[in-house]
Amino acid sequence: QVFLLDLDMKSLRKGLIAIRQSLVRTFRPRGKDPKAIDEWMARQIKPTVSPAALGDADMVIEAVPEDSGIKQNIFQQLERFCRDDAIFATCTASLAIHQIAGGLQNPDRLVGLHFFYPPDRIQLLEIRIPRQNNRDILATCGELARRLRKFPFLVQDRPGGYVPRLLLTLLSEACFMVSGGANPFRLEKAVTAFGFPVGLFRLSDMIGMDVIVAAATYLSSSFGEQWPLPPLYPGLAGTGCYGRKTGSGWYDYQAGDGGLNFRYLEVVKQHFEESGIPPKQMAPDAVVEQLLLRAVNEAVRALEEGLADRILDMDMAMIYGAGFPPYRGGLFRYADALGIFDVYEKLLRLEADNGPRFKPAPLLREMARSGRTFYEE
Repeated sequence: QVFLLDLDMKSLRKGLIAIRQSLVRTFRPRGKDPKAIDEWMARQIKPTVSPAALGDADMVIEAVPEDSGIKQNIFQQLERFCRDDAIFATCTASLAIHQIAGGLQNPDRLVGLHFFYPPDRIQLLEIRIPRQNNRDILATCGELARRLRKFPFLVQDRPGGYVPRLLLTLLSEACFMVSGGANPFRLEKAVTAFGFPVGLFRLSDMIGMDVIVAAATYLSSSFGEQWPLPPLYPGLAGTGCYGRKTGSGWYDYQAGDGGLNFRYLEVVKQHFEESGIPPKQMAPDAVVEQLLLRAVNEAVRALEEGLADRILDMDMAMIYGAGFPPYRGGLFRYADALGIFDVYEKLLRLEADNGPRFKPAPLLREMARSGRTFYEE
């Protein structure tokens, strides 16, 4: 049984409508009567505006905006009502878990459980557990993933986790390319032709520009010059067009979601005029290569940091969580196929043209010199 907690009944109704739509989309093609779905929801999902209703919960999962202060306040309130052995989980995409846990009487009870959008379809559950957490909590999170029929992927507690960090890297680089004169439509076509299920700007609209900018800003403050913010982010976020939830983002969904949003195009046009940037023609292969080389470099940095210890799991996580084309094997397999020496040389050229966000990770330099590959065995 699930309790759905929100600030007011209006928000709860919105959440219940979204849940019902998801269930109808999943079960109606299999012949399930919508009335039976309503009856099941009435039995299993209990909406409430009172934290006291969660007093007997085994686990509480929070999914509010990317603001550590808001998250800390929520968990501090929940500590007053929940059992001492209840597990607290945050669905943060970017924030470090230990920072959110800092205000708790028992910080060891907090873990990161990141569900990817849309959560009823994406099979990955990224589990971030600080080093001090116990094995019982880890086992419980793994069992939750199994019951939800999701692929559990365990990572260390670092800003952005792994797959969210890589997704934000791809979205950021796509925005950098547009700010440099590339055509957004052509970028979308290049990415889907490579094998991703949706383009990066469609994905951006699903996640929400407000969420992306907040998470990217946090990563930028955490990683410094290797993670600069695209110059278009403030202007795009300033339009108030955050994506599907507001009716428009990169695309205008109020007009049948076929065309780009005029307000975003105005921001891009103004940037071009102020910066003196002309339109830039990029071949599809060049688009994919620039996007994926930056992502490969970020993945290698994450490997150096000890974020995860098996490249196979990291590649599988990108397939299950980010829609990386399965037949291409993941970012590390892609790097091996391209050739590590070529990856290193191309990153040096991109660094010369675009700055330190492409500076090759030390491990790549070492592998290029020694002739090693990621999948050696």
